[in-house]
Amino acid sequence: MKKLLPLLLTATALAAPDATPRQAWKNFHDLLQQQCPVKRLDLMAPAELLNSIEDYETQLSAQDMALVDKYTIRACRDVAAGAACNNTGFLQAAIKLNRLEHFTGKLCQLPVVCTEQSKCAVP
Repeated sequence: MKKLLPLLLTATALAAPDATPRQAWKNFHDLLQQQCPVKRLDLMAPAELLNSIEDYETQLSAQDMALVDKYTIRACRDVAAGAACNNTGFLQAAIKLNRLEHFTGKLCQLPVVCTEQSKCAVP
């Protein structure tokens, strides 16, 4: 049974319906508001958020990364450049993998506070 549990959890996660980009961002911002509202991390620049996402991705399994790649490719399909589509793809995959709350918690642990859009610093 212990060997089947990870497979069942993965199958359950993959069976969940996909979050739209708008839903993914709303869920992410709601979690930031719950976990670290004073830090205003919703104001992070897309490239800064992508750096944190890439750091977080180093702890994902190859199977989870394959799903992240799938969502990122889909989110960036019609986009010439920019970090926002990569972020959207990751957030959608994190929801699918049931890891969005964990990622947001890790992000909230960073020693960063934002004061306005794309203006974040270590206090």
